[in-house]
Amino acid sequence: MINSLQSMFSAFRRSGGAVNRKGLNFIGLNLAISAAFVLTFLECSRPYLGELNYTYLMLRLLTITAHLVMFSLVIFISLKRHIKYSVVLGLFLYQIATIVSLLSVFRELEHDTFIIVRDLAYFFGGILIAAGSTAWVVLTYKMSVQDALTRTHNRRFFEAAIEHYLRGQQSEVKSSFLMSLDLDDFKRINDDFGHAKGDEVLKIVADVLTKNAREGDIVCRSGGEEFEVLLLNCELQNAKGIAQRVLDNLIARTPENMPRLTASIGLTQIFLEDSADSARKRADDAMYQAKRGGKAQVIYKD
Repeated sequence: MINSLQSMFSAFRRSGGAVNRKGLNFIGLNLAISAAFVLTFLECSRPYLGELNYTYLMLRLLTITAHLVMFSLVIFISLKRHIKYSVVLGLFLYQIATIVSLLSVFRELEHDTFIIVRDLAYFFGGILIAAGSTAWVVLTYKMSVQDALTRTHNRRFFEAAIEHYLRGQQSEVKSSFLMSLDLDDFKRINDDFGHAKGDEVLKIVADVLTKNAREGDIVCRSGGEEFEVLLLNCELQNAKGIAQRVLDNLIARTPENMPRLTASIGLTQIFLEDSADSARKRADDAMYQAKRGGKAQVIYKD
């Protein structure tokens, strides 16, 4: 059993959980407040032991325990502070509301104040949990579709976007292009200037691509120094113009005391008979042709 608990704890840590003193203090405070309320209930219930509905009592105690367990789990999960505090405070208010509803079973304590406190705790607790959970879902979604460094889309999202576009092509023929970009001599940048400067350069590339892409185009970092752009509803001359502006802007955005930033760009049109793999292979072939041909250029391949 001890080994099983250790395995569960290790899995929790790997998934983003982290035990810390501040978290333990929050749980200790929760336990102290909850215990004070429950002890008050037990003290008040002494004269009414024969009248208590034990099923109701057990359900309420189980609910309080469930809220405490969820509270403890959220405390130890690595989250943005505002999301964590919102969910944790909401769970705590729900816990308090459940405890107050326990106290209100006694006629002597069945006062408007108890009802107001209980309802307000449920109301604000629900709002905080809903707001925190929504922000949590949005954050999780962003993390699943975004590249952490450049904030562009990741490869998984990009592949799904191409497949979605190709399915839509069956009913309406549109002219769209796929751009594949590989930064020239990026290894030398990392070796000569360090990985921090390399990360800065990747952010510059992402920013240049995002600013030159049109609304509705999809920019992706597909790995390392490689980027891809899906240019939707675009003519060939427009696509070539975007690619050339990207090259010009990269040179203009070169950081001080660094060799000028250039890239090899492959461009291809996406056809009805294409799959995501075939279109990407054609764009990659064009990009490698640009590299072999001297770099810092755009090659179109149909």
